[in-house]
Order: sequence, then structure tokens, then C-alpha cells
Amino acid sequence: MVNERLMSVLKTRFDLMGHVEAIRRYLLFEKGDFALALMEVLDNQESHAGKSIMAHDLSAVLSSAVRSSNAQHESPERLAALALVLPEEAGHGCGWDEVALSYNLSAPLSYVVPKHTMEKYFAVSRFLLKLKRIEYALHSVWHHQMTGSRSQLRSEDLLKRRSGAGAPPDRSLAAVRKAARESTIACSEMIQFFQQVQRYLSLNVIEGAWAKFLKATSGNSGELGIDLWNAAHSKYIGSIHDVVCGGRDGGRGFQHSLASILGTTAQFITAVKELNSENALAARRAAPDARTGLAEHTARVHATATRFRDQVKDILRVMSRTTAGELPFLVVTIDFNEAYTGSG
Repeated sequence: MVNERLMSVLKTRFDLMGHVEAIRRYLLFEKGDFALALMEVLDNQESHAGKSIMAHDLSAVLSSAVRSSNAQHESPERLAALALVLPEEAGHGCGWDEVALSYNLSAPLSYVVPKHTMEKYFAVSRFLLKLKRIEYALHSVWHHQMTGSRSQLRSEDLLKRRSGAGAPPDRSLAAVRKAARESTIACSEMIQFFQQVQRYLSLNVIEGAWAKFLKATSGNSGELGIDLWNAAHSKYIGSIHDVVCGGRDGGRGFQHSLASILGTTAQFITAVKELNSENALAARRAAPDARTGLAEHTARVHATATRFRDQVKDILRVMSRTTAGELPFLVVTIDFNEAYTGSG
């Protein structure tokens, strides 16, 4: 009876379920507009990546994301618990790519949701943030490519008019167009892949576990003790952590499986940005044959795009052999047109 009474006090006076819901919305990125606003603000900080990041910088970035989304209507107590931090292992002077979200519960809630439980939330949140940021970067690259393609078409049309109808085709422009087309196709593939992975984690893993947690903690009697609530909550975040980061039995989660793909995608983004950089464009304009300046950059784009496809084939092969959860369905959504499995 005492446990049930204490549980009621934690829910009504200290807003226990409200804080757990806030953790799901923000740390697990189940609030889409806040996630997008945070990506936009963090993207604007890239130019300061070499500087030491101070506490007021982190606070300003988070406040800007909150003000730019519906998170501004969240209760002050929950927003006060949300923070943007630099993990201790990141070290001094690291860039904005290392920042992470945390949620700081105060007593007595910190006793009900202990430190080791919050560490699981934090580990899951860091990986989800990596996925969000890599997808946002790919969308930025794709948008730049589309803008560049339209500009390229206008340049070609203008050149044709100046050269006359009988002029031979410019092979340099053809090489530029071919390089842009390959990088655009690869970028679209990467966006589709990461969108499907995030959709699976959000709908099948996080929301599925949340529904089970609510069912276990509702109860027909209306009364629930702390012990039962703790067991249900531990099972809830534990099931998500096992899928994302791997279980205690040595199982490997998405974090390990996608590590190489994330690295390859980051290299692809860098290669495409260098391909379309002002310095590269100026060098190609100055060179007698633009194909000479393109060779190195296109080779890097091609190599990373090819490596990405090979790595996706490998992970799809592994996921198709498992019966855990709905991973086989994820394989179908990623490879819906058999672009990977149908080619070898």
C-alpha cells in the first residue's frame, strides 16, 4: 500500500510520467519539429568547429532550437531538465559533431529513474543524433546538387548559343554533368537508407516499446507500486538500448552495424563538397580541360559511393537472416526495388 501511495505522489506532485514522456520526445527524438530545428542550429555552428565550445554556447544552441519549435510550449520544469552537453570522453576542444542531449532529473525522481537507466537513454540518444545529423547533411548536399544542376544546364545552354549550332560538343561539360549525376544518385540512395533505418527505430522499436510500457503501467486496478513501475520502465528502455546499442549478452545493435556505413557516408559528403567547392570550380575553369581537375574528386566520390553500396549489401544480408523483431521487413523497405540484392 505504501508503494502505491508513493507512486501516486511521484506521478501527481513530481510529474514522473510527464518527465518520462519528455525524455522520449527529446532524447529519443520523437518530436520531429524540435529535431529539425536542432539540426538547423547545429549546422550553423560548423564554422566554429575548431573553437573550444563553452557552456553558454551549448545553452544558446538549445534555446534557439526550443524557440524555433513547438518545444517552446513545453512545461518550464521539463525544459529546465533538458540540456545540450559535451560528453566527458569527447575531450577539450572537440567540435560540434560531438555534442549530445541529456536530461537531468532531480530528487526524488533521480532515485526512481537511476543513473544507469539515464545512461542507457543517453547512449541511445547519441546514436540517434548521429543518424539525424548525417541525414540532414545529406539533404543539404542534395539541395546544393539540385541548385548546381540547374545552374549547369543554364551555362550549357548559354554556351551552345554562343558557339552556334554546328559547334562540337564540349567534353568537359559532359564530364562535369556525369560526375554530378553519379553523386546525386548516390546521395539519394543514402538518404533513403537512413530514412528507412530511422523510421524502423522510431515506429517499430521506440513506439512499440512505449506502447508496451504504457500497457504494463496502466493496470486494471489503477494502482501501481514503484517496484512494478521500475521493472516496466527498465524493460522499456532496455529493449530499445538492446536494439540500438546491443544487449548485455554480447549482441550487436544498430550502433555497431552502421558504424562503417556512417563513416563512409561522412567521407562521401566531404568528397562531394570538395567536388563542388569554389576552389575546385575555379581550378576547373582555369584548366584547359575540366576533366583533368575532375579526375581526383570524381574518383573519391565514386569510391565512397561504391563502398557504401557494398556495405549496405552486407548489412542487408545479415538482417535478412535474422527473425528478431521486424528486421526482414526493414530489408524489404530499404531494398524495395532490389537495387542491392538483385545485383549480386
